[in-house]
This record gives sequence, C-alpha cells and structure tokens, in this order.
Amino acid sequence: MSILKNSMKPGGKIPGVAGGTTGQIKVATETACQRYQVALNRLASDEEVKYPNPGFGELSLEKRVKLNLRHSELHLSFIHLNK
Repeated sequence: MSILKNSMKPGGKIPGVAGGTTGQIKVATETACQRYQVALNRLASDEEVKYPNPGFGELSLEKRVKLNLRHSELHLSFIHLNK
C-alpha cells in the first residue's frame, strides 16, 4: 500500500462510496477539533474496529494508524497561518 509511504494527494476518491467521500458537513472549528480529538483517542485506544476501511478493507492496527496519520497530514496541510 504505497499510500502509507507517500503523502496523500488532494481530490482522492474512495472506491465504492457515493460521491467518492464521506463527512462533508460544515461544523464549527471547535466542534471539528472536539471530533478530531475523539477520533485520535479512539485510534490510540486500540478499540476494536467494527467495520472495514471503505477504501482498503480490513487493516492491521499498524496500517490503520499509518493511514489515519497520512489522512490527517493531508487535511492539516491546508491550514495556513497568517504571520
């Protein structure tokens, strides 16, 4: 899975998912940050995965963590601070 070794590119589509993506709702920054923290805590807890990844199927914990880190890297790359 080369995506674990290289950065994700913007505009990627998830195979088999209507519209190629999920989670396209607008929320306040504070709400988004809270949801992100919940997701990070769930990932760090090694909680059992209840369903396979929509694009990659069943993943080991190591691959799930790497994929989530790459996905976060992509989203966080869009943040530009004014100095």
